[in-house]
Amino acid sequence: MITRRHRHSPVAALVGIVVTIAASGCTFKSPMPLGLPGDAWVDSELLGEWHAVDKDGDVDKKTSVTIMQFNDQEYFLKLRGVGGGGIYRAYATRVSEVPFLNVQELDPGVAYELRKYRFFTWTIKGNDILLLRALKGDLVRDKYKSIEDFRGLVEQHLGKPELTEELVRAKRVN
Repeated sequence: MITRRHRHSPVAALVGIVVTIAASGCTFKSPMPLGLPGDAWVDSELLGEWHAVDKDGDVDKKTSVTIMQFNDQEYFLKLRGVGGGGIYRAYATRVSEVPFLNVQELDPGVAYELRKYRFFTWTIKGNDILLLRALKGDLVRDKYKSIEDFRGLVEQHLGKPELTEELVRAKRVN
């Protein structure tokens, strides 16, 4: 169950992209998502601007992401301060009861069918600190041929520490 004090949020995943791109170009990427956008949801409470923070809580004002609702199922996000920034689409998917964000860069230089996905799960501590975890590929890489196979592998390994890795903390600024 998601609580006010310790809950999951699609925004955290979006914020994590900032640090993911800056610190780790090697997060797991898949040619297919964990779910389809038609099954996704948008939580308007989570829209806004977020800044990366270090473990001491110091805010990096140069590294931010702005999250906007694109439609009833998807988010549009704009990064600033990381490699010049970037734009992405993202949408939430549940595997069992765990929400994951499917994130895809909107790079006009790459054909749509060649754009890969990254995956994030998240926790909000207090009202404004996001802790993001990225899906690692060790347990699932090259072991699936369909979205259903992929979801099944992730579900099989939920709860195993090696499925995800802590990636970023972020703070809401508005």
